Amino acid sequence: SAQRAFAVQALDGDKQAIRMEGNLVIESDYHVLEYCPVNGRIQRLYDKHSGWEVLPEAADYDLFEPIHEKPDPRFNPTRKSYYDRSVEAELRLETTGWNDHWRAQRTGVQQCSAVRVERAPRTISLIREYRLEGAAKIIQKFELSADRPWIEVDIVLHKDKVTSPESIYFVSQLNLAAGWEAVYDASGMPARLDDEQLDRSSNGWVVAEAFSGITDGTRQFSVCAPGMPLVQFGDFNFGKPQSAIPRKAAPLLLNWACNNYWETNFPVTQEGVIRYNCALYTSTGASNAELYRVADGFARKPLFLPLARCAEASAQALLQVDNPQVRLVSIDPGAGDAGLVCRLANYSDAAQVCTLDLIRECVSAAIVTPCGDVLRDCQPQGSQLQLELPARGVLSVALQMAP
Repeated sequence: SAQRAFAVQALDGDKQAIRMEGNLVIESDYHVLEYCPVNGRIQRLYDKHSGWEVLPEAADYDLFEPIHEKPDPRFNPTRKSYYDRSVEAELRLETTGWNDHWRAQRTGVQQCSAVRVERAPRTISLIREYRLEGAAKIIQKFELSADRPWIEVDIVLHKDKVTSPESIYFVSQLNLAAGWEAVYDASGMPARLDDEQLDRSSNGWVVAEAFSGITDGTRQFSVCAPGMPLVQFGDFNFGKPQSAIPRKAAPLLLNWACNNYWETNFPVTQEGVIRYNCALYTSTGASNAELYRVADGFARKPLFLPLARCAEASAQALLQVDNPQVRLVSIDPGAGDAGLVCRLANYSDAAQVCTLDLIRECVSAAIVTPCGDVLRDCQPQGSQLQLELPARGVLSVALQMAP
């Protein structure tokens, strides 16, 4: 604890009072999290393994800070402030309708109603409750665990009924050098912001499935948030088409929780209780394969079932892959529920060889298309099958195992 007490004199000179000043700390084997007990603001996040101060000193935003955004009513409070639709002009490719210089008004929390710490045998959590424009209550729980290298964040958002255009973000400002790079999971394969996106596709905001992350080459911050797939890198970029995202120091990573900006696909108002669950992972520069393993560990937690009678416990893996650069993406039943189809991905920039080790003898194996059509047969050796995956490629293997 870094908090201290001191006496102050009331302005009316009536009597002295004791005031508390300073921050408090919670800690795990992986992180030190320092926060203000008065307003819940996270002042410091320290990665103990890499020695990285994750948050910049005197940052504008802390860790996953709730921010409300809307068109600035001083200029134009409607959707036309950032997008003025002209169907005929768009069909002729004369304009996209986006306003490059729209004015946004952004506000932070209006009131902090509670800050507390919860302890459990293997975890310790900081919980803060806020009032935000557009949300009657936001409850955030930052859980540090002795068993997980990431910080798990649970969020309960009590959304108000608002029909005017608005957005809610959870914003993290990061202590990273200029020239950083961003990567995100694009439907099962990692994609680098700008460099590996399709021409004329959106880079102001992207859709990230398993994870999104920013790195400056020596330090990396990643978020696994499948319930909040919309992400912005660097700054608030919505409605500002850019050929490339600026890479300034101390960038923002913005997880876009909800909005009603679009005139299709989304309801005009999204009131009610919304729950989010995500993981914050810090490292010295994780490989794509490692980020997918973290995302898998977060999203696919083990299920424990009690056994009524168990004289002797044993464990064995159904499938194992010996190359850390190769990820076993999924295991599905084969055609007609016969055998298995395993999908493996190589996220590195070089071809990789791996051995697939099965729980029992493999009778036959074949490389198949995503639709199940056989491309070529493979020769298993007992319970093992050696495979070669192309650089940044996905391979589907159909397996028939002995009874």
